[in-house]
Amino acid sequence: MAYREVHPPRALPARAEGEKILLRVDTPTGERLFTLRQLEALRAVEYRTEHPQLNKTFAYQGVLLSDLAKEVGLQGRDLRLEAVNNYGSTIARRDYEDYPVLLAYRADGEPISMQNKGPLTVVFPTHAYARRFPELKYGAQWVWYVNKVRTP
Repeated sequence: MAYREVHPPRALPARAEGEKILLRVDTPTGERLFTLRQLEALRAVEYRTEHPQLNKTFAYQGVLLSDLAKEVGLQGRDLRLEAVNNYGSTIARRDYEDYPVLLAYRADGEPISMQNKGPLTVVFPTHAYARRFPELKYGAQWVWYVNKVRTP
């Protein structure tokens, strides 16, 4: 298996006063906001793979894009993930529905630092599907500093 489940989905906690919003998702019914605790309440999975820009291997943990899309009503659509610096990339539905593409919030058990492209970063399962996700084509889709998801 390309990943292991860390925990099943849990009840989404309410946002605490002053708690930082990490992710904004434009949905058919309006904007959904997620804190780190709320993202961590969704089903969490983990796998080890190398980050192509850092040339370092991490055990990444986070939410599958397929689970996030289902949670917010965007399943079956391509997703545009955007970063705080306005960089973005569109991830095809077939990629995130057929493969464990991750929106990671932990690396090696720790919150992902800005230095390691966090706090949220897109991770492709290159360890298990290197031929499907070659770095030359998919390296630019490893969006880091992710803060927004929408449909293109």
